[in-house]
Amino acid sequence: MLKCSLQKKEILNDALALEYFNITEFLINRHIREGRKENIAIKYQDKSISYGQLSTYINQTANYLSSIGVSMGDRVCMLIEDTPAFPVVFFAATALGAIVVPVNPSQNVEVASYMLENVGAELVIVSQSYANKFQNMAEMSQVINYIVTGDFCDKKSALESTIIGFSKKLNLEITKGVDLAYCLFSSGTTGKPKGIMHRHRDFLYCAKAYAEPILSMSENDTIFAVSKLTFGYALSGVMLFSFIFGAKIVLMPEQSTAENVVKTIRKYMPTLFLAQPRLVSDLLQLSLEPQIFKSIKTMVTAGEVLSKTLYQRWRELYGIELLDGFGSTEVGHIFISNHRGQVRENSLGKALTGYTLKIVDNNNQEVPEGKVGRLCIKGESLTPFYWNRADQTQRCIQNGWFYSEDLFIVKDNYYYFAGRADEMIKTGCGEWINPIELEKIILNIKEISDCAVIGYKDNEGVIRLKALIVSGTLSELIKNQVCQVTKDAWPGLTFKHINAVEFVSILPRSENGKLQRYKLVSSTLNEFSYDC
Repeated sequence: MLKCSLQKKEILNDALALEYFNITEFLINRHIREGRKENIAIKYQDKSISYGQLSTYINQTANYLSSIGVSMGDRVCMLIEDTPAFPVVFFAATALGAIVVPVNPSQNVEVASYMLENVGAELVIVSQSYANKFQNMAEMSQVINYIVTGDFCDKKSALESTIIGFSKKLNLEITKGVDLAYCLFSSGTTGKPKGIMHRHRDFLYCAKAYAEPILSMSENDTIFAVSKLTFGYALSGVMLFSFIFGAKIVLMPEQSTAENVVKTIRKYMPTLFLAQPRLVSDLLQLSLEPQIFKSIKTMVTAGEVLSKTLYQRWRELYGIELLDGFGSTEVGHIFISNHRGQVRENSLGKALTGYTLKIVDNNNQEVPEGKVGRLCIKGESLTPFYWNRADQTQRCIQNGWFYSEDLFIVKDNYYYFAGRADEMIKTGCGEWINPIELEKIILNIKEISDCAVIGYKDNEGVIRLKALIVSGTLSELIKNQVCQVTKDAWPGLTFKHINAVEFVSILPRSENGKLQRYKLVSSTLNEFSYDC
């Protein structure tokens, strides 16, 4: 049989034509059958894991999960770092027809608990590093089974020890392409987490539109992303897309600081790098030698606006074209993108093949070119619904169209972001920020009488968070306290940390005391883009 790199289109089209389709069978077992079991699948902590080794871990784990009752349709929550344990557990669960629910282990226990309760998770598997953090959550639940995992490499735990006695062969659950495979949570427009469902086949449509024509992925590639696998940007862009073509992925559990990213790039020399503008800005500040990025053939940015200045500085220093794009968790990945040699600065690019887009006004009527309106998307990879949120499903998904809150202008088939129709803020890798959540924490400081959190662009055009505060004490100490309380509240979620503080005499409020956020619009950047 020909290797997948020789017939990309045929493989995707053939898979999409199948009624019965399982994500684990296609992304893992197929490579074993086709003679690629010795090919490297994962690079992690100076170690390499082959597709054969990965398949063995997955099969043994799936057999163990089956023995404790995990079956078709069960929700399996993963609070797992970016280690080999993530793909092992993910594909073991989907092999059984279960629905995987990846949650960032840096998430607050309260929010994580809500997510698990919302989907009715029957099982939670947690990285050893976070076991103590989530132990009380497990003890408080009467329905959730709690398993601790190591990294399937150097850090062993009960899970790795337990699966040793289970068979290395597995009879996969017979699933259809339209069966549910995983659920990703996004705060969305209300600030309350929403479970966004995706089917076994959805990622194939995303890959056909993006991985193949934009990234030109092949089995010779090594893929590395700034964001973590719990976000759609990396889950599809790194793990799912890469395993279609038998490529290698780089996993880095550490925080994605510029220093850690550089260290990883030096060590593993990725050919495809999925970044975001804030990281690009941080890398530029390190004044690195161009040689460091010599292995990168394609570099993508998403998650926030890539400014013209930032793009030009990067291109001039390193000669690497940045392909800025736009996507959403609801769609599954990027569906608007710039193309190689056709980058238009300040634009997010053109609609990708397979997706139909329209810009509408408040009455859902299409607006003429050059006019601002809400972006609506139609495509086969679109989520069928939000889990246990019929109200949101009815409001946002109508007749096969997803009605976003993102405002766009279209000129010459290029899409330009124009703002948000709601009050949420997006920063970092496109994480949604509910400003009220941060304001409540800040208002616990007794010297502060009023507060509003907004988004702003720094000198590099990167989105940061600023607190506008009303206080009788104008001091650096108060500013430091404001920054520190958000760090203390969300130590592992840097995108929720206040970056700047500004004293104001008064904040605009209505007669009933409601903050008039629209009056802060000149200072606020309600950003779009990708829940990575």
